Amino acid sequence: MTALPESDAAHRETANAPGDPGARLLLRVGDFVEPLTRFDRSHLSMAESRHDVISVMMRQTYRAVFEVGRSEGFGALPEGVAEVADAAALARESEAQLAASRTALAAKLTAWAAEHGEDPLAKPTVADCFVQLPPLGFVDLCKTCNATGLLICSNCKGAKEFTCETCNGRGALDCQTCEMTGEITCNTCKGMGTVITQKEKKHRNQVTGQTQVEHYQDSQPCAMCGQSGKVKCPMCSGYKEVTCRTCEGRKMIVCAHCEGMGTEKCAACDGHGKRHYAVSLTCSIRETFDTTTRTSDAEIAATLKARGGIEGILQLASSHRATAEANNDTLARDTMASIPVTSIAIGVGEGTAAIRGYGERQDVLDYRNIAAMLLKADMDRLDVAGAGTTLFPPKVTDELHAALSDVLASEANVAIAMAGAKADADETAREFRGAIAADYVKRAGAAVRKGLGRAYWAALARGPAAVLALPLLFAPVDLLMRGAGGGARIAMLIAFMVATFGVAVIGHVLIVRKLQAKLAPAGSPRIRPIIDRLGLTAAWLITAGAVATMLSLIVAGLVSSLFPSG
Repeated sequence: MTALPESDAAHRETANAPGDPGARLLLRVGDFVEPLTRFDRSHLSMAESRHDVISVMMRQTYRAVFEVGRSEGFGALPEGVAEVADAAALARESEAQLAASRTALAAKLTAWAAEHGEDPLAKPTVADCFVQLPPLGFVDLCKTCNATGLLICSNCKGAKEFTCETCNGRGALDCQTCEMTGEITCNTCKGMGTVITQKEKKHRNQVTGQTQVEHYQDSQPCAMCGQSGKVKCPMCSGYKEVTCRTCEGRKMIVCAHCEGMGTEKCAACDGHGKRHYAVSLTCSIRETFDTTTRTSDAEIAATLKARGGIEGILQLASSHRATAEANNDTLARDTMASIPVTSIAIGVGEGTAAIRGYGERQDVLDYRNIAAMLLKADMDRLDVAGAGTTLFPPKVTDELHAALSDVLASEANVAIAMAGAKADADETAREFRGAIAADYVKRAGAAVRKGLGRAYWAALARGPAAVLALPLLFAPVDLLMRGAGGGARIAMLIAFMVATFGVAVIGHVLIVRKLQAKLAPAGSPRIRPIIDRLGLTAAWLITAGAVATMLSLIVAGLVSSLFPSG
């Protein structure tokens, strides 16, 4: 929702503005509230007026705080750190830096106060109070490793390797394949020493004259083992042992912890052989702000205190005077401001709203629900008219249209309706700067939603809703097209769906125009955007599309089932 800004005339006192502060404030209130409602400013009357000048004492305190930061690390000093001899020198030099900065601080604050103390918006910076000094540090050789960065390996004690535990330093293991014999059974003769082969020979039977085949076995010495039945073990090649895979025959294993170096990195210095220690002096400005309002009106005091910093209060001040003083580490500035405050009681119907204008421009920080007070009667009328309507079946009265017309004649109600149903009521109310409270925003949003919704659906029910029955005409058309084929029938079915939806869109446009003529014949506000924002357009078109599709399919199915094609 777009904020509702005040006009430029409300920000300045024009030449013909009333001289009385109360009258000027009433004019200012009217400039803001009148555009929000359908009522002119004659409905606002001033019951009483008071003009005061409130003194506000503001104290700004700026305290410079020094902090000594300490750091340490491995190796040499980082770049930019000034080196000192040792820890004692570091302590002396850092204390000297701090003392010098504190000594110089008082003079710097005094000089700054003399130059800027009368400007309440000026603030001292760190650069105004402190000259950055280089960090100090020293390097200490590592005593753990004697500045070498290395220690004897805690695992191998410097030996670099261990005797292989797998083979006990032999470098070899007993061959399990041949069980340390160096030989295995010959696979060719199966340990027999000979190889038996099947042979056959043919001979002719002289009696019968037939050739006969005779099978027999022939035994030959085994060529693989030379008749011994044993061959050399392929795993150990006859040596009865195999190379140890753990040490690969070396008999020793390299220490995994030091990777065979015999030394490891010193953890105390991370292998650098030395550590560095440094201190740095920094400064920060800590600011505090306090106000004292010289008034017995607790509301005025609370309002001014809620302005926050001095900038917000000075925007309202007609005059101010500031003085500053400094001591060793703190600068304090006291600013006395005079703020005109005009208070008026405005009669609105039977109610009264107390409005205050702050400063020479009479800025109104809270319009005290005054617009909602003007609009309450219209909203009451709409609630009563809405109670005489029904949604199912849709039924409205001329009184509802008249009440809606009055409600939508006020810009505030239109803005609330356009904010949408899901808008945050508090956020919407803030846009009106208190002229309309969140409770009214919720009430107006619900009432307009209900009233305009029922008027819209009732208007549809009196005519355009009948177009949803258009798919019923598909039945006779479908019977006449039986000979045209399935493709033509489907195309005609789709045409009926599209035509129904199209006529529904046209019906929506006509209904919106009708409501525009009834509710806002002058053309303002435009009803169509409000109907769109309330979701009524989408609801009707979704309903029309769904009904057109479902009814068309149902009619087509019934025709096919009742009158099956031959």
